[in-house]
Amino acid sequence: MKATGTGTSRRLEKRPEKRLQKRSAKGLSLVGRGRSGIRLLFALLIFAVSVGASFALEAKPAYACSCAIVDTEEAAGYADTIFSGQAVERRETPPAADGTRSSADPVYYEFKVDAAWKGTAYETTTVSTQMSESSCGTEFKLGENYLVFAGKDGAMLSTGLCSGNQSYASGVKPAAMQQLGEPVDVLPGASPGSPASAEAGDNGSSAVPAYVWWIAGALVLAIAVLAWARDRRKPRV
Repeated sequence: MKATGTGTSRRLEKRPEKRLQKRSAKGLSLVGRGRSGIRLLFALLIFAVSVGASFALEAKPAYACSCAIVDTEEAAGYADTIFSGQAVERRETPPAADGTRSSADPVYYEFKVDAAWKGTAYETTTVSTQMSESSCGTEFKLGENYLVFAGKDGAMLSTGLCSGNQSYASGVKPAAMQQLGEPVDVLPGASPGSPASAEAGDNGSSAVPAYVWWIAGALVLAIAVLAWARDRRKPRV
């Protein structure tokens, strides 16, 4: 009887020890899962930043532009409108939805016109061109005077690096003007077709770049993973 009692007592003493061992092992397992969750969190954050950076830095392809030598007679023959005036404003179209731009994106220059030789020119005339010279766009410095050769592009006028445009100092008439002959009337008002979307750098919509949504989604997912990891680390009785 004593032996039996002693054996029962030993078995009862071992049961709490086994429970403690199970709880300890379970706790270590939960800690391991929590660490795995944190590792997953950091992996997601690194992935989000990488994807966001790729969207932010992605550039559209640009192509080199080369122009043949164009004299005033050739430039006048290709142009639909020829005018001279001062560049007073530059406007850009908004970037694409993913935040990227292309060298071929249009840029709009507004001129205060003082004379015209061909076509229809207004006192305030807007012409479009590509953003970069690599896409045959041309740059006009604000405040400077230019002789502009422009072609029709729908309702607007467009010009480029190869159009034969010339800059000149105030009070000085370049030789090209003398070759153009007698000027024509400059119409009052502003030229039609000026895009309202480019006036304030806003296209009327609040487009958010795609990489912003990627990062925001990754942060939400990261918070959810962190909350899950903390919940799993809590010991359960």
